[in-house]
Amino acid sequence: MKTEIAKVDATPTKRIYRAIIADYDLYTGLTELIDNAIDAWNDHQKPREPLEIRLSLDYVQKTILLADNAGGVRHEDLRKLISPGESSNAGSQQSIGIFGVGSKRAVVALAQMIQVSTRFNRRETFRLEYDDAWLRSTSWELPIYKVEDIAPGSTEVRLTSLRISLDESEEPDLKEHLERVYAHFLNDERLSIVLNGQPIVGKFFDQWSYPPDYLPKQFLKWLTVGVEAKRVRVQFTGGLTIEGGSIGGDYGVFFYCNHRLVARAVRTPEVGFASGIAGVPHPRMSLARIIVEIDGPSDEMPWTSNKTALNFSHHVFRTIQKDVIQLVKTFTGLSKSLQQDFDEKLKPFPTGEILSERLAEEEAITPSYLPKVPPKTINYQEAVIATNKKLAHEKPWTKGLYESVLAFQIIMKQTRFEQRNRIALIILDSTLEIGFKEYLANEVPSPLGDDKLQNLFKDRTQVHAEVEKYLLTGDPIWNQIKYLYRQRCDLIHRRANPSISDETIETFRRVVIKVLYKAFKIRFPQSELSRRPNTRAWIGSA
Repeated sequence: MKTEIAKVDATPTKRIYRAIIADYDLYTGLTELIDNAIDAWNDHQKPREPLEIRLSLDYVQKTILLADNAGGVRHEDLRKLISPGESSNAGSQQSIGIFGVGSKRAVVALAQMIQVSTRFNRRETFRLEYDDAWLRSTSWELPIYKVEDIAPGSTEVRLTSLRISLDESEEPDLKEHLERVYAHFLNDERLSIVLNGQPIVGKFFDQWSYPPDYLPKQFLKWLTVGVEAKRVRVQFTGGLTIEGGSIGGDYGVFFYCNHRLVARAVRTPEVGFASGIAGVPHPRMSLARIIVEIDGPSDEMPWTSNKTALNFSHHVFRTIQKDVIQLVKTFTGLSKSLQQDFDEKLKPFPTGEILSERLAEEEAITPSYLPKVPPKTINYQEAVIATNKKLAHEKPWTKGLYESVLAFQIIMKQTRFEQRNRIALIILDSTLEIGFKEYLANEVPSPLGDDKLQNLFKDRTQVHAEVEKYLLTGDPIWNQIKYLYRQRCDLIHRRANPSISDETIETFRRVVIKVLYKAFKIRFPQSELSRRPNTRAWIGSA
């Protein structure tokens, strides 16, 4: 049994505006206003006029003006511009707004003084104005002004007394943000966004590499979600980027909801970037991109209310989470395996086709659908450092010697260096000479002091003779060392530079590695001894 004793007044307070100021910055505030214009344009019956959204930032006066020709707002609908929760979108259609609070909160977060002028079709022009004084009052009433006409079917939002900083140096970043967020919309020639007179051109994250064995893969499935059995389309695309990746850059998972970029380069445990799954984020993963596009009724989109992140607790994301994680595991694994061979295995394949699959609603993306991750190959640099870690601690003078060999390997991978063999010869000769000095100073039974070393090293042939007394005595390798030293002298002292072949460099490399091992027990991987020097496969060979 229940008895009504009173009624509660559920009228919201205006704190709903001020409480969220910290949740918005220039980017999120402006995109909320652009979202609103796009949705308003889409609400009008086709055929409709092309949509132009003009964004003007005045860095001197510190004002923002956003104008659109999306059709304007009817007089009877003006309350939707100010009242929280009021929206023409019930959530059942595919749009990029639903909550009825985004643009209203955004303008308050950006400015202390807001003017909204709107003209529906060719009717009269009306304006709403509000400021902090209105926000402090308890009344929700707001005057409607009839003002001089603006362009038919347009709306202008003017923001002054800004709460946020407005700096011209930030404009390139804002432009890039808009290019990415609205790329799909800007593909429509009927829609344009102009920032301070400059048209915005959409940019995607689809710069794929198409190596024959590791092609990008795309999967499409339809979901039936919610108690109303609404239909949601999900498209997954995974691959390796031709851009080469960057430590802090665009790798990870990119989420679009109803064609709008919501989350960029997500690398969180929820999408698989965690120990025991794909692993924690690491620069070696930086070739991997996974793009997830979710389209359907706006109330079924797994975005946060300001559309700056994904709601990982949302049932739609939970439904596709395993598919996303499988793509992350596969393509981060490929990135880790292939990154060190980027120039040979990925860079030569900038064009190709994405392999597509249509999946049933209950069908999961499994490894059988995806490229097989090759066995992990040894990272030469990491292996050399790890193998010689203890030796470097006991004999610090050895570290610079094996790091010089690593520097040689890096030089030999620089395909744009036409004279790389000359540079390599100098590095190897210097490594050998310094190695001889360290050996005589630290390894022989009676180490030489500074004065003796200085006198001895005035003549390299005498250095060779002194070292041979203790190291590789009588070994034919000394004939090679003398020959290579003459090559070095010809390069440095003769007017005509000698031609230095790949075979000469490979011989020199083997000589240096043998001497360093015999003299100091510096070890290098032996896995690629059989590879020919002219294949440029220097890393790992010893």
